[in-house]
Amino acid sequence: MPARILAILALVAFGAAEGHRVCLEYGLDYTGDDLNSGTITGVASAEACQRHCQLRPGCRFFSWSPPTDQNCPQCRLTCWLKSGNSKPENNRYRIAGPANCAVNEKLIFQEDFNTLDERRWQHLVTGWRGGNHEFQYYRNSRKNSYVRNGKLYIKPSSTASEYGNDFLYRGSLNLWEQGCQPDMNIDGGCMISAGVDILNPMQSARMHTSQSFSFRYGRLEVSAKMPKGDWLWPAIWMLPTDWKYGGWPMSGEIDLVEIRGNTDFSCGNKHIGNKHMGSTLHWGPHPGQNRWDLTAWTKDDYSNPYTESFHKYELEWSDSYIAYKVDDVFIGAIRPDAGGFWKLGNFQGNNLWAGGNRMAPFDQPFHLILNVAIGGDFFPDGCSNGANGAKPWAKGSPTQMREFWEKRGVWERTWGGVGNDQTAMQVDYIRVYQRV
Repeated sequence: MPARILAILALVAFGAAEGHRVCLEYGLDYTGDDLNSGTITGVASAEACQRHCQLRPGCRFFSWSPPTDQNCPQCRLTCWLKSGNSKPENNRYRIAGPANCAVNEKLIFQEDFNTLDERRWQHLVTGWRGGNHEFQYYRNSRKNSYVRNGKLYIKPSSTASEYGNDFLYRGSLNLWEQGCQPDMNIDGGCMISAGVDILNPMQSARMHTSQSFSFRYGRLEVSAKMPKGDWLWPAIWMLPTDWKYGGWPMSGEIDLVEIRGNTDFSCGNKHIGNKHMGSTLHWGPHPGQNRWDLTAWTKDDYSNPYTESFHKYELEWSDSYIAYKVDDVFIGAIRPDAGGFWKLGNFQGNNLWAGGNRMAPFDQPFHLILNVAIGGDFFPDGCSNGANGAKPWAKGSPTQMREFWEKRGVWERTWGGVGNDQTAMQVDYIRVYQRV
């Protein structure tokens, strides 16, 4: 069934389910013209700050500093009450809004994974290792993607468990026969063979909705438990469906959540393993000019690591901002000014997004992607992996996959053994809402 028809059916099916939420402006701060005694500390949420504004005569706007405010740590949990003369300014770590505002939402996509609907969820099939040179090949197999008890599982497996260890060093896999498409034959990804390096030693799944559901602007909410084990890289993210502005990263990428499955992985004194998550936007006129560093936010959770239980990941996306939350905690937002992302990135030459609005390239429909990768450049060199052994491969090595595979006696111990589901990314539900 054509993607456009399925999207319309989704709207019809879920159009009756509506919600009502407080209207908040992410990445915005109202400055100046504070009311007398209008600074209140210890305010737990933006909604509570708004209630203070509603109860205070003369308050027209409010600004609130969340516990993740990186620009002003001493301001965290402070609420400022403002008169009508305050000026709005961009501030990626603040939440603001008017005293009285509400927004209606309609549920346009709901997935509870009671079944694995392959009309809704398409599987990518390829041995292409991506821009980060990962070690898996993706396929459509119930060994790697399946539904059980109302949850989706994406779980990696070893190629040798199916074809034998010698096959990695001498074999070939014809992925055309498994459904590999021409656009995924990058670097010969539809026909992979052992050579200087071994054959891709891992199998996994990457599922997407590019042919069934895309959306522009709305609120995405996902409940998921991340896989635990060294060198596992799960991701819930989105790519543009039509690639209007050109190839990656010209048309953008929206990452809802990525983590590393290692329990004790750190660079310097910074933990970047399973207690650390990231939400990122990728954008730029060329892969070498990807300014993701300006639109990346993180959240650490040492008391409840992302691999130990389900967490809620949320994206709010409008024609003026993109904001992220984790477990209902705001972690950051970007609200570009009239110059848009081109000005934000300080790019030179002709603005390739000039035909869009200030959110371009994030002003086009994007689709959902769920996957678990293994290894690759997402794991930096020179970092510590605690008692579990050093990273077994070096970035740029022509034999990365062999180096990884031949140290399996070390990293396999962190995966929990055969039959253990800890290496699976588990997704409980996905919901997308739009304002009406």
